[in-house]
Parts: sequence; structure tokens; C-alpha cells
Amino acid sequence: MPHKGRHSRGYLPHIDSSGITQFITLRLFDAVPTQLIERWKEELAQTSEFSEDSEERKRQLVRRIARFEDRGHGECFFLEPTVSRFAAQTLIQDLENVGNWVIMPNHIHFLFRPAPEPSLGLQIKNLKGKTARGANKLLNRRGTFWFPDYFDRMIRDEEHLRKTRYYIEQNPVKAGLVPRAEDWQFSSAYNRE
Repeated sequence: MPHKGRHSRGYLPHIDSSGITQFITLRLFDAVPTQLIERWKEELAQTSEFSEDSEERKRQLVRRIARFEDRGHGECFFLEPTVSRFAAQTLIQDLENVGNWVIMPNHIHFLFRPAPEPSLGLQIKNLKGKTARGANKLLNRRGTFWFPDYFDRMIRDEEHLRKTRYYIEQNPVKAGLVPRAEDWQFSSAYNRE
């Protein structure tokens, strides 16, 4: 399936193109309630300083979501080490060109340069399917595991790449899980040592 370029499935706009490094976030189904995201969108729409399609308005929404998910809401399946290990192994083995990554209690961040085939959406769908099946088996549970969509942001330049790498690896520190990025077992920072 070829890459689609810029598109939307009704949730978030995506840029699906090979050769472009992407910052990807996958959230567990209950990490950030959909109703809360909708409320934040409405609140930001009420703010006259942002136009409807303004980049700053989008950044504000992403910041609110990130702050909320970093507080560890929801079931936090990745607090179970066997589930985090499985997710990390699947991420690294199943996707080519994965850069910095971190498995947080209720979400995953990673840098990724999609292969030419299949499309970015299909590569993410396959990753989510495999991790959901494996994690549900490890947790002896059934049902929804992931939030329906994923967040992606195209890396614009070297400075953006540097900041994104830092954000990913410092996420456990910022969330108060460890004092140093190297101490979080389920990350590229830990695995570099």
C-alpha cells in the first residue's frame, strides 16, 4: 500500500510519507479520555488569540494531552515489566529505522523513519495489533488496548530532531518516574549504556 501523504481519518491529520522522520506517540485506550480532548478543543476554540487552524492552538492541545498522560492516568499496562519488555522488543524488531524511544506507563514515544512499503499507517497498525495481542495475553485480559489513532509529527530540521530526542528520553524524568533518563529501563537512553 503506497504512502498517502497528508491525510486524516477523522481524528488527527497525518503525514504519511517514506523517508521523513516522524515523532510518533501511541496511547493506551484510557490514557487520555476522548471527552477531555474534545473539551480542550472547545476551550481552545473559545480563545480568540488562536485561529481555527493555528499551529499554536494545535501545540497547546498537544501540551495539555502530554501533561495529562504523563500523570499516569488509566490502567497503565506498561507498569508491568513483562508488558514493557514485550512492547520494546516488538517496536525495535518490527519497525525498521526506529530512533530514540521510551515506553511510559500509559503511552509510547518514538522517532521513526517509515520504510517505503507498506504505508506509515499500516506499519503503525501492525505494531499496535501485535503489541495489543501480546500484552493482552501477558496480562490475561481481553479488550481494547490502544487509543484508536496515533499522533505523528514530522521532524522539520536538525534542531527539531535534537529537541524531540531530548523530550523522548527525558519524559520519565519529567513525569517523576526516575531522577535520570538513563535510569528508566524501557528507553533508548537506558539501552545506550
